Amino acid sequence: MQKESAELIALAIDELFVKKVSVTEGQGAYQLMQQSGFIGCMEGDGTLSENYKSYLDWGDKV
Repeated sequence: MQKESAELIALAIDELFVKKVSVTEGQGAYQLMQQSGFIGCMEGDGTLSENYKSYLDWGDKV
C-alpha cells in the first residue's frame, strides 16, 4: 500500500514529537550535567552514595 506524501510527513512529525516528549525532566537534567562536565568532576572512591553520612560536617548540629 502506497501512502500519500502528506500522510508520510504527518507520520514523521508524529514520530519526532513522540521521541522529544519521551525525554523526562530527569534525563534532560542528567544530559545537561554530563555535557557541562559536572558529572565526574569530583574525586573520591565512588562510594559516596553509601557512605555520605561519614563525609558530612556535623559541627553545626546540636
